[in-house]
Amino acid sequence: MATVKVSFQVGNRSGVTRGTGETGLDTFMEGLGELGAERIIEATEVDVRSLQARLDRTVARSLMRAVTHARMNIMGTVSASGSQLAPTQIFFETTDTKDGMEALPKAGAFYAKMAAKRLRGIDRIEWAPLSTRTRLAKMKSGLSRNDALRHYVHTGALRKELGSLAKNITDTTGTVRVDYIKNKAKKFSKYKAQQARVTMGQLRLTFLPSVPLNQMPGLRSGDPRDFDSTARFEKRLNISAESKKKLAGWEGGGRNVNRPLLQPILTYWMMNKTPELVADALARSLKGI
Repeated sequence: MATVKVSFQVGNRSGVTRGTGETGLDTFMEGLGELGAERIIEATEVDVRSLQARLDRTVARSLMRAVTHARMNIMGTVSASGSQLAPTQIFFETTDTKDGMEALPKAGAFYAKMAAKRLRGIDRIEWAPLSTRTRLAKMKSGLSRNDALRHYVHTGALRKELGSLAKNITDTTGTVRVDYIKNKAKKFSKYKAQQARVTMGQLRLTFLPSVPLNQMPGLRSGDPRDFDSTARFEKRLNISAESKKKLAGWEGGGRNVNRPLLQPILTYWMMNKTPELVADALARSLKGI
């Protein structure tokens, strides 16, 4: 009986040795639930056009929500202050309030169980607190004490740009690339949809195909706390130089000072939230799984 084998990738692996750094893919596959028991899914028939369209919408919608989360819940975060400065907790999840706004970190046994299962309990990152010297310098420049304590200030333009970016983030990341090997072919090539349905051969789905893995290392490790401190990903975004500077943090600060924003949030979304939507798209477009 003819079958179609469907395999998966996350991110652009150009220059990355095959077989290394696969933890991120494992985490992604686990998020697919029963569909992700193996890295290769066999189906008797795949409606490729339907699958591509569904996945394009799914990934775009999920990443839009990720950027919106960063914009609505992290802009204006206040640094710790006092004699003993604790790191600032940046949560990847929030809960909906009655007025429709997302505000507080999720809590409860169910969330704790799911977080532990999906990402080994990784539900936040920590930002180093602003130094006393930095806060005093900001106050000297005319900021109030409250504003001087914020990691991000004068965020009106940045919030506006992130609002537009949320709708167009996949211009930078891509959504899903579908590659195809016919039975006698030797290598994958981009699928050309002369026919909607495929009943034999191999398909490879690459999520975020325009993101080099060295620019978002968390996609390799499956750990959203891993990020590129040179902020090459943020620098590729179609936003102003000032906004890029804010998103990148202090250049030369290193891991302990640099405060990344979009890389950890997008990594978390791809590892923890997007797979549930992808599983539904796969179930609707793959027959015989």
